[in-house]
Amino acid sequence: MVDDRHIRRLNRRYLGAERPTDVLAFNLDGPGPSRLLGEVIISADTAARQAARLGVAVALEMDLLLVHGLLHLVGYDDRDPVEARLMHEREREILSGGRRRAPPSRLWTGLIEPGAGTGAVATRAPRRNLPERPSRRPIRGAVNPSHRP
Repeated sequence: MVDDRHIRRLNRRYLGAERPTDVLAFNLDGPGPSRLLGEVIISADTAARQAARLGVAVALEMDLLLVHGLLHLVGYDDRDPVEARLMHEREREILSGGRRRAPPSRLWTGLIEPGAGTGAVATRAPRRNLPERPSRRPIRGAVNPSHRP
């Protein structure tokens, strides 16, 4: 968890975007087997604003952002509208597990485009040769303007 100023610096450094975002996901590549999948960085400031705008608890918004970042780390990609729909449906499924009630649908307001198809399979990140030493490599951030209008 970081503030908007810190995530803006990370977004600029790793993705070249001059704005804060809600979540960034980084692969932590390294030689040999690793128990670390990567790291997910969430802007608490942005999460609080988005939760207030949607009328949901900040904790629920942060849960969504964490799941979103983790799904990026395991290969989901939301740049294509069809794949984005699959990713957001998987988020809903994960966040609904073990709860008496499913999270409110307004949590996904602005994330799933109306009319996007559901017949495709989300792509997985291809395996690459690992570098000599660990590195921080961005996957993709959930940038506010494109994710939540």
